[in-house]
Amino acid sequence: MDNKKLFFIILLVLIIFAVFSNITSKYFIPKQLETINKLYGPESFITVDNKSLGNQYNLTYGELTGSGMEQIVKYLKSKNICPSSKTFIDLGCGNGKTLAYGLVYGFKQAQGAEIVEARYAFAEKKRSQLEERMRERVQLTKSDIFNLPKNYFPTGSVVFVSNLLFPEETNQKLINFLSEVTPADVIIIVSKIPNNLYKLKLIEKIDVPMSWATNSKCYVLGHQSHK
Repeated sequence: MDNKKLFFIILLVLIIFAVFSNITSKYFIPKQLETINKLYGPESFITVDNKSLGNQYNLTYGELTGSGMEQIVKYLKSKNICPSSKTFIDLGCGNGKTLAYGLVYGFKQAQGAEIVEARYAFAEKKRSQLEERMRERVQLTKSDIFNLPKNYFPTGSVVFVSNLLFPEETNQKLINFLSEVTPADVIIIVSKIPNNLYKLKLIEKIDVPMSWATNSKCYVLGHQSHK
């Protein structure tokens, strides 16, 4: 096969891929989001006593929206990071809907940890109702996030924490914990940071749509040791 034929074959493959990607983003993703939002419904906002677990947490519920997940994926791609090779982790995943969003927007796997029994039970119930190819790629854990072991965090994972209402001391504890247990190449996105980032560093600030605001400020963190 001469170089000219090889060039045109490669060009054709790229064109087909671009067309398929465009069709997927314009048709399949909106349909999947519609299905997910219908499955979880308004009852997915489960309210509990904010102080039922003591003063360490504020349990007011808010979540990453579908548009928020899209924004995170756009940010990753702008940094040449491919979600299809990454695990999305939501610490304090609530009803688990953000995990489904993560799969829709191309993450390889999705993991969530939730401490509130009612929210965890709801998340498990809804996970069982997802289509099989999504259901098998979602992992839920009922746990205090500070009890998660190091092997919970795969290499190259993307960790999200909606910690805007955490008390100051809990936010510092969170940063210290993530500094110690996550791999060096992990990407951490949080909605609030303390003054002391310990072994982490601030990479960038981005606006991410959340359930309480369309442009909530989030902080992208990485390990100081990772270049």
